[in-house]
Amino acid sequence: MYVRRLTTLAAVATFVLSFIVLRMNKRADAEMKQRQKTDALLQQPSKISAWLCLNKRDSFDNGILFNASDIPVYKVVVTAVVTKGYGCSPGEAVGGTGGYRALFAVLPPGGHKFHMDLMGIWGMHAYPMLEISFMCADGNSWIRRADGSLEGIEEDPFEYYEIGRPCEFSDFID
Repeated sequence: MYVRRLTTLAAVATFVLSFIVLRMNKRADAEMKQRQKTDALLQQPSKISAWLCLNKRDSFDNGILFNASDIPVYKVVVTAVVTKGYGCSPGEAVGGTGGYRALFAVLPPGGHKFHMDLMGIWGMHAYPMLEISFMCADGNSWIRRADGSLEGIEEDPFEYYEIGRPCEFSDFID
């Protein structure tokens, strides 16, 4: 009788442990698939960046756009934002094509320089940095903030920043 109860208890414990392990494996598999999906989604956007090469506050400063991926990104909006001092604000505070903004139809792979007029942005200890918004090759849109963080946005960058068309695109310099 004692052996029979022990056998029954062992069978129940085995069933319960099997169920727990199965559930843990299912959860781990779902988490792994979600990580893989996120990694795939961020594969190209994580390789896009922008920064300024300041020329001692001359009227024009060189901006650098860098696409470390193997394919271009599209509808690129680069905005100089103030990150320190008076008037800190994100790129959304700059309306349309006004202010300190450059537009590019395509950003090919590699590094590319461009001119950006920053006259007037200096003062009150203001320090400009670049914020870049773009549409990656899979059609998702992103903003790389001046602090380096990456955010997804629901609409393409031109619509997001309310940039009317036709618009004038900036040129890369050699």
